[in-house]
Amino acid sequence: MQTHKTLFRVAPLSALATAALFTTGCARSVITTTVKPDGAFARKIVFHGPKPNEQGAGFAAPGGGEMTDTFEMPSGGPWKTKREKLENEETYTAERELTPGSVQKKDIVIKSGDKMKPGIFVVNEATVHSIGPGKWEYRETLHWVGKIPDVVTSADPDVAKAIKAALPPALATDANVRPITIAINREMWHLLFGPGDPLISGWTQFMMQPEAVERKMTVRMSAGVDKALVAQLGDKLTSEQRRTYVRKIISNVVAGLNAKTTQNADPNKLGSKPDMGDAAITALTFSVTLPGKIVSTNGERDDFTGQVYWLVYPQAAALGDVEMTAVCDTNGK
Repeated sequence: MQTHKTLFRVAPLSALATAALFTTGCARSVITTTVKPDGAFARKIVFHGPKPNEQGAGFAAPGGGEMTDTFEMPSGGPWKTKREKLENEETYTAERELTPGSVQKKDIVIKSGDKMKPGIFVVNEATVHSIGPGKWEYRETLHWVGKIPDVVTSADPDVAKAIKAALPPALATDANVRPITIAINREMWHLLFGPGDPLISGWTQFMMQPEAVERKMTVRMSAGVDKALVAQLGDKLTSEQRRTYVRKIISNVVAGLNAKTTQNADPNKLGSKPDMGDAAITALTFSVTLPGKIVSTNGERDDFTGQVYWLVYPQAAALGDVEMTAVCDTNGK
């Protein structure tokens, strides 16, 4: 069975083009935090994975194993747990209560998914604390503890080619293009793995509505590409010139993605296996229910229910800690 560590070639573009071939039915986790008016909070985590030794084409866990190959699941002490076997998967649910200001560490621990190269790559930390009378902040952090993947700091030759084709020859030097390429790689990484509507989870839409996804990529990448051009080229470009080159660069990158999609449709042509850290591709859905008015958040908010959501993949933390925050005000409620 093809394992998830082979999903990445040299760059995020290739990752997006190949990952969907193998991500259906992967192990995943849904993490729910419920905050009470006094700041106490409850954690409920539901881990999903294939039935042991019964995984079929649509239910392959990373490395072809069980949930325990992907997660270190909480148990014992204050945790109440249960395991259930459903028709096509197995679930493991862990729940506990915490007092205001408590810090919950490592109830999400992502492993490599590869028994031949065991290791932990991502851990979390969650807390709810007071930031004023009647105001509570929920904060959850994903932290990468494995080896930083080479792809995060490498200069993808396909992206470099797209940049050189967009810039005027005088500026398209290797010294200029390399840092811009790395910056764009990082933007692509965020697009793929989140936080914020990760493109890797919407592959079906890409295949069915490529124009819509290309527009989404253009909107979300523009600011990052512009920032990279400013950092490297400064006043060598006017604002209008930068806008022109941003559009050209993104257009070239998208064209390269389309070409990679066709080229890598055959899993036999995936090529070499670069060091990606071997972290499993595991969907993590976080939600918090707050007891008051949502004052601020960096997640997707539902003011009617008082809930905030985040969808993220562990690889997002390879660029630095992923912080998920939400603040509520219980005064006057």
